[in-house]
Amino acid sequence: MAISTEKEAAEMEKKYKNIPGVYHRFNVGRDIGNLGLELGQVKSHTRAYLRKDGISRQIDDIVAALAQKTRPGIRLHLLDNRIVLPSITAHICFPSSQADRHGFVPRSCIHAIDCMFTDVLLKQSSKTITIQSMGGSGKTQLALHYCQEAMSQGGFNAVLWIDGTVKTSVEQSFSRIEDSISEISVEGENIASLPALARHQVEMWKEPWLLVFDDFDDPADYDITKYLPQSDFVLIIIIGRHPAANDLGYPISIVDLLEEEAMNLLFHRTNKERAHANIEDARKICCHFSCLALAVDQVAAYIKSTGIDLRLFIEHFNNQKENVMAWSPPLKDYKKLDPAAPDQEIALTVFTTWELSYNRISGFKEIIEAKKHFLLVSSSFDGSCIDELIFRQFFERTS
Repeated sequence: MAISTEKEAAEMEKKYKNIPGVYHRFNVGRDIGNLGLELGQVKSHTRAYLRKDGISRQIDDIVAALAQKTRPGIRLHLLDNRIVLPSITAHICFPSSQADRHGFVPRSCIHAIDCMFTDVLLKQSSKTITIQSMGGSGKTQLALHYCQEAMSQGGFNAVLWIDGTVKTSVEQSFSRIEDSISEISVEGENIASLPALARHQVEMWKEPWLLVFDDFDDPADYDITKYLPQSDFVLIIIIGRHPAANDLGYPISIVDLLEEEAMNLLFHRTNKERAHANIEDARKICCHFSCLALAVDQVAAYIKSTGIDLRLFIEHFNNQKENVMAWSPPLKDYKKLDPAAPDQEIALTVFTTWELSYNRISGFKEIIEAKKHFLLVSSSFDGSCIDELIFRQFFERTS
């Protein structure tokens, strides 16, 4: 960056003095700015400049900052008007084992969430984001990605996670958070009182922190607003399938993966070579599963585990559909509490995800039965194209 006055240089030095390894200054204009353009002069005077006291050491510091970083990196867009932020996340309480650090597929909504991150870090303002979409679309993995981001960039004092499946899981999550952030033992405390205790502590924090409220799928089960902290320094991400979640904050929608994104995920999971023939077979597989993130992920893990060739998979799937869709990677820690039995966990597969959504169909008894019957009939047709003629004939026969 070229600057023209000592005043500007002094302001920048003051601005970034609390961020070691970021701002370095060489006053080239003062030291060698009056040289001629002859190559010999430039070369000899540059060597003399580099021999000056402190110049070589400054260059070594820059090299060390670039090549031997020991602190988390800082995004460039956070430097301007940057406040002094904690470099280490003091409290970490989220399911990091479920995060896919290497195979995460960026989504179109990431820019909007990045803007929220920046606002919380730089403007010390509270933000609430709601991510609502159908099961299996990758909502939880997106939130886990941002938990990792919050830790790696070093601007968040805490990264906390609430399992919002049912009221019991919410209280259990607050119990774990209280154990993580409290210096006083809470053993023997009534679990129902822990959310209030934890909320009271985190609401006193004066540094940015992140809270994820995952699997808020049934607003009728409990009042979520009783568990959301009131703070000027928190970024809250609420994840759920129910559209009512969008009323709680800034709504961000997630759609199915783009075809290219789904193929990238498939190749990453299977470790298959991205040869021309494989690319076309991978495209067919992804389209066969409508590029749904969980389906592509599960199918890819199945392909890797069984060693089946990509070109043979769709035929194999048609013959073994139930086994493939119910299959779960044996070593993958991707489970959730069963809403019907909160003391038990279930593996997250396409089948269990569908079943969770199916069991949450709401309305009067007659409406519920009608919805389930419609889904059952619809499953017999092509998922991408059902002729309007079928509905018209049904209407004419029943009216």
